[in-house]
This record gives sequence, structure tokens and C-alpha cells, in this order.
Amino acid sequence: MTSRILKLLIILLLTLPAVGQPNKEPKINYKKKKGKVEVNVSSEVAFYCGDNIHILHIGDKEYSLSQQVIDENGGQIIFFLDEGETVEITEGEEVWMSYGDMLKPGAVAKTNIQEFCELNSTNCWYFGKYYKNLIKDEN
Repeated sequence: MTSRILKLLIILLLTLPAVGQPNKEPKINYKKKKGKVEVNVSSEVAFYCGDNIHILHIGDKEYSLSQQVIDENGGQIIFFLDEGETVEITEGEEVWMSYGDMLKPGAVAKTNIQEFCELNSTNCWYFGKYYKNLIKDEN
């Protein structure tokens, strides 16, 4: 009986998430600096960087001008947009990042991006909707 309880306890402990386990889901924030908007995607785990590039998608627009930072806190990918480019983005557009160009041109509108990223979680990250009030002015 005792060994059976012990086995059940071990199974229960193995299936529970670890307390204090780092959040591996990347976070996104927007900063306006000197006529540019920096879109910073950060994670406690560094992003893979090989023969491909990370692409930021906001609606049907794609941005690939970026800088990658890896330090003791994890990893960051900072995308650089001209302030004028953000004016053209419609409020409420889907925001996501891919490693490489995962969809054929024009396919974004026909795809549920959140579901697509969940199914391709090693190469795709979904961040929700874009709203201009998310941009923090640091000028």
C-alpha cells in the first residue's frame, strides 16, 4: 500500500509544472526612439539563429531589419521600423514572429495565425493584436 501511494505521489509530482520555472514564452514591447520604433521581442531562452532570419509580421506587413542580443537574461530580437511605417498599420492587426518565411505571400489572411503558431511553436510566436497605444515614447 505504501509503495502504491509513493508511486502515485511521484507521478503527481512529475506531471505538475515546476514552481519557479522560468516563463519561456517570449514577450513583446514597443518603444519610440528618435523617429524609429523598436519592437523588442525578449525571452528567457535565447532565440536560435542559423541560416534563416526572424521576421516580424503585423497584419500583412513584414519586417526583418533586426538586431539579436544574447546575454545572461536570455535573448532579444529588436526590430527597427520607421515611425512612418507604424502609421500605416491598422489597429487590431495580428502580431507574430516567425523564424524564416513560413507562409506564402497572401496566405496570412487565410490562416488563423494564433493556431498556426501553436502548431509550429519552435518557429512561430504569436503576440496578440497591435494597438498604437502600446508604443512607449522614449524621446
